[in-house]
Amino acid sequence: MRSIKVALTTLFLAQGWLFAVDFSHFSDMCDPTPTQSCPNKPEEVKALQHTLNSDPDLYLFIKENGRWDKGTREAVIVFQEHYGIKPASGYVGSRSRMYLQKIANGRKPKPHKTSTQSNNSSSKKHKPKLPDAPPTREFVLYGDMCDNTIKGNHCPNKVIEVSNLQILLNADPNLNVNIAADGKWGKGTQEAVVAFQKYYNISPASGYIGRRSKKMLDRVAGAMVARAASPAKKSSRKKSSGKSSAIASWHAMCETTATDTCPNRPEDVRALQSFLNRTLHLRLTVDGKWGKGTKKAVIKFQKKHNITPATGYVGGKTRRVMQRVGR
Repeated sequence: MRSIKVALTTLFLAQGWLFAVDFSHFSDMCDPTPTQSCPNKPEEVKALQHTLNSDPDLYLFIKENGRWDKGTREAVIVFQEHYGIKPASGYVGSRSRMYLQKIANGRKPKPHKTSTQSNNSSSKKHKPKLPDAPPTREFVLYGDMCDNTIKGNHCPNKVIEVSNLQILLNADPNLNVNIAADGKWGKGTQEAVVAFQKYYNISPASGYIGRRSKKMLDRVAGAMVARAASPAKKSSRKKSSGKSSAIASWHAMCETTATDTCPNRPEDVRALQSFLNRTLHLRLTVDGKWGKGTKKAVIKFQKKHNITPATGYVGGKTRRVMQRVGR
């Protein structure tokens, strides 16, 4: 009886997934190590890969080749972390197969709520909303983009498409990104994509540009087109002019490091850049992006007014001095 069910499962795989797979009769799947060994049957691994790819919450894009590899193991860990299966070791045992069965049957289990997810939901309130503008239809027509050096990732990474991606990431006022728009997928592009996915709550933030990321890119592009088409309001210019009345409302600004993280709100950074240009007679680009030039200008201001330590961190002490100078 068992052999008949396995044969039927193989037939379903060959016929293009006309029926849900029965994971209850599958063997364990794992990364063979000195302490564990699994049969990793090709037809069962392929069923696993297809089910993981079909879950819209995970947005995984692993190759459905029936071979257990590093990409498959990492995808299993993402799946286990998402649904709270412990330990999230990449070992597909009975509990993992139970969850996979629900996904295959179209009865998706609820994702596991973690402290990081609650933090993300609370921080989401502080992020600016995108304007109500129709998305473009450009990025959804692109191929997937990713780091091809990661095992299991295979993307065309067309030069013109990667270049347009880089241009949009640089132009997004909600990100602090400044990468070369050279059409080449490198470390900087990978990190910028991860930052984009984290900001817009695209999970997993792996740096892989798939369907969900492309839809969000089109939404961001549509918002930018709408902003460019509408004339700038005078009132908004006054708010970002850097007058002393606005300085008290600024958030902390700094270079993001292992020890320092700041919101670096674009409107605050623009106001800061305008203020530094006036008070120090500089020519900073007022673009709302925290870069090396802005940091150097802050350090120059801090040294001039004996603010210690002069590290380029715009905290409460620096803002109080700026408010006094602004008056």
